[in-house]
Amino acid sequence: MLIKADFHIHSLVSDGSMHPRDIPRLARKKGFKVIAVTDHDSFKGSVMASNENDGSVLVLHGAEVRTEYGDVLVLCPHPITIHKKLSVLVTHARSNNCLLIPAHPFDVVRAGVGRLAHLKIWDGIECWNGFSDPLTNMLAWTTLRSIHSVSMANSDAHVPEMIGVPYNIVDVDDLTCDDLLEALRKGRLKPVPGYMLSGLASKWSWAIKRRVR
Repeated sequence: MLIKADFHIHSLVSDGSMHPRDIPRLARKKGFKVIAVTDHDSFKGSVMASNENDGSVLVLHGAEVRTEYGDVLVLCPHPITIHKKLSVLVTHARSNNCLLIPAHPFDVVRAGVGRLAHLKIWDGIECWNGFSDPLTNMLAWTTLRSIHSVSMANSDAHVPEMIGVPYNIVDVDDLTCDDLLEALRKGRLKPVPGYMLSGLASKWSWAIKRRVR
């Protein structure tokens, strides 16, 4: 079956505006069956979202880890220990059936991994990020999709409006973590790029509010 998925969402556990328990409900209203809550250097948001989810949306455990080379999305069937040294993170992720996806790889303002995105150590690539500028998104879209069979378009949502802008269409047999991760490894997804100017404005407004508190 074909489902809509967004694998990069932030909650108030890090720098998002949404409580983790609300994210599955907000995603469900937009027609999503799979999400990953990926707070900075923490699986706490994804655990909270999963624990308070009614089951209508599959919540992958995730985190956006700031390694010494840049930000990497870690998508797992269960939470793992965060390792910020990339070589250790790769080994630990492999042993726990997790996927490693460089986030906004060419975005120099927000710690993309840059040229390391071409390496084969990754399980895929975020070729479109809803909060990255058009130039770096197009660079990732045109140069990395031919290298990585798993190419994602994720919202990087920090506010409700941005959930699912952009998104992915995934072909899965059953709505379980194991089946979803297997589908991703086999490249059974299609990235759908997009922007929402009003959502970007809301995100910037939220970022300013956080800083002045």
